[in-house]
Order: sequence, then C-alpha cells, then structure tokens
Amino acid sequence: MSFRGNPTPTERLNSAVDAYKSNIARGITRLESILEKLEFYEDTNNKIFIGHGRSNIWRELKDFIVETLGLEYEEFNRISPAGEATSARLKKMLEVSCMAFLIMTGEDVQADGSLHARENVIHEAGLFQGKIGFKRAIILLEEGCQEFSNIHGLGQIRFPQGNIRAAFQDIREVLEREFILDKTL
Repeated sequence: MSFRGNPTPTERLNSAVDAYKSNIARGITRLESILEKLEFYEDTNNKIFIGHGRSNIWRELKDFIVETLGLEYEEFNRISPAGEATSARLKKMLEVSCMAFLIMTGEDVQADGSLHARENVIHEAGLFQGKIGFKRAIILLEEGCQEFSNIHGLGQIRFPQGNIRAAFQDIREVLEREFILDKTL
C-alpha cells in the first residue's frame, strides 16, 4: 500500500492487517510443509538404522538411541541374515528406517597407510542417502578415518577416535531437527 504524505490511521491499520495476513500465510505454508514431511515418515516404522564396520562402538550408539532416547533401531545383523540375500536384507532395512547413522571408523588400511571405512558402510551410506535423503543419512566420521570422495562438502558429525559418546548431543539435535525426537525429551 502506498501513501501520499502521512498515512491516515485507517491506512496504517490496513497496512498492519495486510502485514499480519502475509505473516500468517507464510506460517501456514511452513506448517503445511512440516505436516507433509511428517505424513511421509508416518508410513515407516520410524527405526533408526545404524551402519557400521567391525568396531563395537556402534553398540554405544544403539544403547543411546534405545535406552536414552526411547527410539527403535535397525542394524544389518539384528536378525540373522542366514539364507537371505544381502540385497533383500538391505531392502527391508531401507523400508523400515526413517533415519540412518553411518559410523565410519578407520578399519581398512590402504597401501599408503591411510585408514578408510569399511566398504559396506560406504555402500549403506549411498543407499540411505538415495532412499531417505542426505539430511537423514548422517555420516559419523571417526578421527583418523579418511573421507571418501562423495562426502567431501557434506555436513558430518565427527567424533574422537573410540569416543562416539562425544557425538551424542549432535545426534540428538539432528533427530530433533528432523522431528523424530521431541525437543522436550
């Protein structure tokens, strides 16, 4: 609304009402977007997938997710994959998981002496990024483990060698950001 000279009280009131309407419309659009995300993820079992190599630190993350946060988890060997194709097991895990934490620990020694994550974890990272998106397939990178090329520039949660507990607050914040965990817990 444009005014000539000083606006009248009615013009000021109309301008304020228009501003409030605009703010309300933006808020409604934002709420509709959040509801769409929530409806999409209601169709899953809301399990948190934990991808890992041989290191047992994944169990600390599992305990944090289950015992502290009260969420369910999924992991490749949670049920025996005996007699089942790896691809079938991965497909099931993709179907039931709404979030993935891929723990990259330096376990594979390269010819140059650098430490890399196990290939299965790198593969799982790509699968979950493709299925649930980059914001929900979170790389947990242990100090000393080299990044692989496709995660350069991607936000990660880094933690000191052997101390995944140092990442727990960041993990909680990501779960809150994605509306998987209530901020009041």
